Amino acid sequence: VHAADDVAEGHQLRPGRLAAAEREHLTREARAALDGAFDLARFVAGAAGFGSVWFALAERLVAWSDEITHLSAAQGLLLTGRPYLVAFDRCAALTPVQYFRGLEITWLAAQSYRLFGESLRAARSTPLLFTVLAWLAYAIYARMRAGASGKHIAVAALLFFGQSLVLEQALNVRMYAPMLLLLVLSFVAIWEASRQWQRGRRTRALGWPPSGSRCSSPCTRRGTST
Repeated sequence: VHAADDVAEGHQLRPGRLAAAEREHLTREARAALDGAFDLARFVAGAAGFGSVWFALAERLVAWSDEITHLSAAQGLLLTGRPYLVAFDRCAALTPVQYFRGLEITWLAAQSYRLFGESLRAARSTPLLFTVLAWLAYAIYARMRAGASGKHIAVAALLFFGQSLVLEQALNVRMYAPMLLLLVLSFVAIWEASRQWQRGRRTRALGWPPSGSRCSSPCTRRGTST
């Protein structure tokens, strides 16, 4: 009789316990979804604030002396196919001097001129692109390979885009924003080599350092010629 009563009581309590477990599971899922939404909102707010400040300053901030050289060579490259410096103080007249330092940046600035018109904002979209790529390289690796949480990515985004130095170089048509991307890729190569070595994959681990050194020392011609 007592055994029958225990079985009956168990049948009565079991649905209640299941309902409580389901409610707890749904609560956890709701909290996780809410945390994900907050993390996404933080990331969007940080990126939007960075983009707004960049857009406001890109056309108003006076070009620096070294930056002007790239802008001048980009215009010459667009006009003649060669990085001839343009004398802005002489009605944009071409000079016989060619500028090869950071030629890749000059070429990208010329393509920005071609796509968006000749303006400071158009030219400065080149370092902005490399700045965003540097962040994406870190975020994708941290999320997919290191298993970083959404909160980690959101906080890292605020720390990255909230730095005045990052904003400064995103507005500078020089090689510093591309160097930031290459630096992040070099760190990724070092981290990946360490992971592969710890897992006993010696051959794969030894293949990453040359890739990292290649990223940290890009091949760029320097100087000018006439």
